[in-house]
Amino acid sequence: MAKEIPKCSRYDLRALEQWLTEQAANGKWLGEQWLEFSDAEPVTRQFYIEPAQNKGGSSQSLRDARALSGWEFVCTMDKEAFLVWRSVGERAKLPRM
Repeated sequence: MAKEIPKCSRYDLRALEQWLTEQAANGKWLGEQWLEFSDAEPVTRQFYIEPAQNKGGSSQSLRDARALSGWEFVCTMDKEAFLVWRSVGERAKLPRM
């Protein structure tokens, strides 16, 4: 695993999502720890970052709901303040309201 550092602010969630999408397209797979990547085949994936409702990650009910829309939980960032999701396929319905 190698650490990669984004050039955008960690508070610009949309820019971070785009950066993560570019990393996946360049063969960098985000692991279970924020900013730790492994080498992989380049893939087209979307990312979604949202504020956590509770410390400690995502609840099983939230994971189940996101999975129905084509998302998988990846990791937390900023001391579990945010949840990071990755699309299972090339396209997933964005969970934004």
